[in-house]
Amino acid sequence: EKSAQTSKEAAGSSAVEAAPADPLDTYDGPPVTALDIRVGRITKVWEHPEADKLYCEEIDVGEDEPRQIASGLRPYMNAED
Repeated sequence: EKSAQTSKEAAGSSAVEAAPADPLDTYDGPPVTALDIRVGRITKVWEHPEADKLYCEEIDVGEDEPRQIASGLRPYMNAED
């Protein structure tokens, strides 16, 4: 009975040793400080004239003029949302 318990304990400890590596230890991308993340307000939305899955959007991020971007949200959201 004692040897069965020791086997279970040994199996449990090997599971801890076999844990996958932390993704942060193997990350080779740019540093997070290199990202330029901004929050903005969508002021205008229209359907892209040449693509069925794209919206064109005008977004105010606090700069002199709003930015115009294209996003693939058309299959998932209505323009009114």
